[in-house]
Amino acid sequence: MIHINKLKVNKLGNVYVYTELISGFFNNISVIDDEELILIDTFKTRELMEELMENISDTFNRSVSKIIYTHWHIDHTLGSHFISNASIISTNYTNKYLEKFISNDLERLVNRGIIENGAKPKLSDVEFEDIYNIELSKGKKLVIKHLPGHTYDSLVVFYEDILIVGDTLLGNEVDVFKPPVIPPDAPLSKEEHLETAIEFINNSNVVHIITGHGYMLPKIELIQSNLNRLKNIV
Repeated sequence: MIHINKLKVNKLGNVYVYTELISGFFNNISVIDDEELILIDTFKTRELMEELMENISDTFNRSVSKIIYTHWHIDHTLGSHFISNASIISTNYTNKYLEKFISNDLERLVNRGIIENGAKPKLSDVEFEDIYNIELSKGKKLVIKHLPGHTYDSLVVFYEDILIVGDTLLGNEVDVFKPPVIPPDAPLSKEEHLETAIEFINNSNVVHIITGHGYMLPKIELIQSNLNRLKNIV
């Protein structure tokens, strides 16, 4: 475990997990170092993104080639504004939600000081419906699956024995389970999707699970903790 100012870094094989330490929400960004350098989600603020990208440059001596959005929410997508020359991958619902957010809500959040003036999340370049594969070195591949849960556009990422799940599961440090539904989510996002997603994750043949917020826990403990939270909100 390495601390670098506002970020903490954990390493699982070729996956580096950066956890921010200043907001109280413990956002996690994953960097996969394989055939390409792939970033899964982004931080929201310029200062966190600058520290992240500086550390990535120092650690890997190359640039991020791809960004994967686990879902459209701005604490996972806004940092794309501060990255150049990376293609962005998402489900085919994410751009629709981002476009609605940019049209209807971005200016209000800029005026409230929640978002830096001039910053906005980039739309994805590559959209998929169900499953998208990225071929990597030595026959390995990244498998990205659309899995409605936290939001309808949510996805999960399989890499070796690791599963990256965005906000469909949360670590114990985060004292909310699912935030109030943001308008673009409302028509399609349902609690039943969350139940199905947790069951799918529980049945997945993986060893490590990386959540969108909070520190890593053993799989059984993480699943049970989130099931207990789910019971309290349905």
